[in-house]
Amino acid sequence: MSTAAKILLIEDDAGITDTLQRVLVEEGHEVAVERRGDDGLARAARDSFNAVITDLRLPGLNGLKLVRQLHAAQPR
Repeated sequence: MSTAAKILLIEDDAGITDTLQRVLVEEGHEVAVERRGDDGLARAARDSFNAVITDLRLPGLNGLKLVRQLHAAQPR
């Protein structure tokens, strides 16, 4: 039995988002979805997540820059 995680999924492709969200929820996780990198960064600043899954090519802020900014804000 695994522990449920609160996951932030940042993905602009609706098909990929729907599939990943469905699988993660079926496994018992709570999933929040954002479609733009800048929106994902703002959501991560407002809420607490155990994990972030992000696309690299996103509108607003690409995934690599997003991860770097998330790491700078919470370096542990």
